[in-house]
Amino acid sequence: MNAPMHKKVYFLFLFQISCLTLLAQQISLEQEVVMAKRATQEQWVGTTLATLSLEQKIGQLFMIPVRADSTEDYYKEIEKLVEKQNIGGIIILGGSPVRVANLMNRLQAVAEVPLLVGMDAELGLGKTLDSAITYPSSLELGAIQDNTGHSYQFCSGYVCEQQYFSSGSSLPFFRRKY
Repeated sequence: MNAPMHKKVYFLFLFQISCLTLLAQQISLEQEVVMAKRATQEQWVGTTLATLSLEQKIGQLFMIPVRADSTEDYYKEIEKLVEKQNIGGIIILGGSPVRVANLMNRLQAVAEVPLLVGMDAELGLGKTLDSAITYPSSLELGAIQDNTGHSYQFCSGYVCEQQYFSSGSSLPFFRRKY
């Protein structure tokens, strides 16, 4: 190898090492941020649990089914359960996206501890909510013969996940099909 070529290879090697070092530092900083956030969350959980009575802790174990397309009397009854029994979560069974959002905000406002909100959204929000999209099952998507290399299952799952978490829900329920 001639001298100029040897210097180029050496320079590229040093450049790659520098880039890898910077990347490792960035990853290390991101891990520190995640660890600090996790410690803060664990501290909040520990502090919150320490303030709850035994009855309130037991109430946190329960999730109640809720329909967002019901009457005002029904909503008041659910509010009472959340407030008095310290229910830990709700499972959305139906309604429109707007009514679900309003109900979730209403219930979160009376909850001493933030509620877990669950919903069956295996095939998209349309599985539970009216006026929302229902996607084909994984079996149906897998049957699509396509040579473009698209993964329709991945795309459908990604979109379902984005819609689910943007709806304010925190606990998805999916069933297994055998």
